[in-house]
Amino acid sequence: MDQSIKNVEMKNRVRFLGFVDVYDQARPEMPEYPIRIITRYLNKKADLVVDLGCGSGL
Repeated sequence: MDQSIKNVEMKNRVRFLGFVDVYDQARPEMPEYPIRIITRYLNKKADLVVDLGCGSGL
């Protein structure tokens, strides 16, 4: 991996240190309706669901 990419990754990690508790408290919980929609679509409970999002959430 390119050294400049490693530097950016490290800066991003360091930037969010100490904010885990704030993030957990402020982040909204996932609503129930997507689970109901997926379950209805599959006609069963999903074995695995991946929630892909953009950004840090902060």
